[in-house]
Amino acid sequence: MFDLITVPEDLSNEWVISPQKSASGDAIIQADPHLPWEGLNQWYEVHLKGETINVAGATLFGLPTVIIGFNEHIAWTMTANSPDTADVYQEKIKKEGTKYFYQYDNEWKPIEEKRVEIRTAKKKEITLYYTHHGPVIAFDERMLKKRKGGKVVGFKKRKGGKVRDDQYYNCHYAHPNLDQSKVCVHHMHLGWLRSAQPFCPHIS
Repeated sequence: MFDLITVPEDLSNEWVISPQKSASGDAIIQADPHLPWEGLNQWYEVHLKGETINVAGATLFGLPTVIIGFNEHIAWTMTANSPDTADVYQEKIKKEGTKYFYQYDNEWKPIEEKRVEIRTAKKKEITLYYTHHGPVIAFDERMLKKRKGGKVVGFKKRKGGKVRDDQYYNCHYAHPNLDQSKVCVHHMHLGWLRSAQPFCPHIS
């Protein structure tokens, strides 16, 4: 079933060198996020300075925090992690009249359909399909008509927890003291990201 799904071959990397291992005697942090140079996922440089904050680095459009950056005391970066946060289901379906059904526990249940408008230069409407597992991400209606039934691929993301951008917001104010600096990542609610921070007063 995975021939219906394409996965980009992109990998990020990060590393930290301790002061004891660097020629300068400073901690060195390297960030290499492999994101495109265009579109909504491109980085831009930012420097926030105020009465209680002085942080610089890079972030993505629409985010209120510096995702990769440093203040006077610590630096931090992140790269994609590989936790198991979702499941993919192969759903057996059939069509009766104009409605689709999928089989679950030896019963046929209706597939939820939603019509949404895509706001482009030309008005376009598409149909989205959902089972109780989540959205259907691979759906070939022509194949279903040819076979008078078939299978589709559905997707279910992890339950529980919240996306906590404040774990990076806390880094803006992090102190060189190790215990105090740990607060910037202790939530760990961004489960698909792996963070790295050198906790020392001299940063390269």
